[in-house]
Amino acid sequence: MKIPSLLLKKLYTQGSLKNAERGVQFALKNRLADAEVVSLGSLAINGRPLPLDRVRLALPDRRVVTPAQVDGGHPLPFPLRSVVTVENEAMDLPPGKHRIDIDFETRPFGRVKFTVEDAMVAAATPARASLAMSMTITLRKS
Repeated sequence: MKIPSLLLKKLYTQGSLKNAERGVQFALKNRLADAEVVSLGSLAINGRPLPLDRVRLALPDRRVVTPAQVDGGHPLPFPLRSVVTVENEAMDLPPGKHRIDIDFETRPFGRVKFTVEDAMVAAATPARASLAMSMTITLRKS
């Protein structure tokens, strides 16, 4: 079943790209229909392939699995509205726009392959975060 690229891009959660404790991460949310992931083909950021042995998939039930643990006999349930956070221990990203290439195999949709862009924003320093909070409080009082 061929799914238009515009619909596939909706699987990616815009604004989810960030540097985290375990490296760079982003989120995929199933906005199509109930499915199962039967293999993770490849991931790349800015054309640089991510080593799949350094990728982890964080599931809504707090389990974390590796791509090697997902296959046709052990599919990853991906029901409608569920979110999978993809974590990569191989890199951190600087602020700015980044291209993400995603390729995986599903049931019933078959191969799902798409490219998205997302922006990494600079982390706020504690002083900036406090200033933003005090500005919000001041604005609400007015």
